[in-house]
Amino acid sequence: LFTKYEQRLKTCLEESLMSTDVAAATGAIEDCFLDFWDECCFPQTAQIHYFDQNTAVPRVSRLEQFLMQPCPKAAGIVQCEIERVKKMSYNSSGTGVKGRFF
Repeated sequence: LFTKYEQRLKTCLEESLMSTDVAAATGAIEDCFLDFWDECCFPQTAQIHYFDQNTAVPRVSRLEQFLMQPCPKAAGIVQCEIERVKKMSYNSSGTGVKGRFF
């Protein structure tokens, strides 16, 4: 397990040294560490990040996986906010509503 993540981290670090996009390189390194912690130490709360040590937030890089699976009980209470945005269309009815998840 450690060898797998050590190789992945080395690859991410080498790519970050050659990359001009610092944000993407930093995100890849952070994802490597978070994946390690998810698999090694905290499998019950995999794909969840605690930004203030209390609030469970799905990892943005794994948002689709998070939304397609039930929330683990170890996550505790997970709050969801859906913002509805009115979208004008050129159909005969004239209006439509589009949801945005965050």
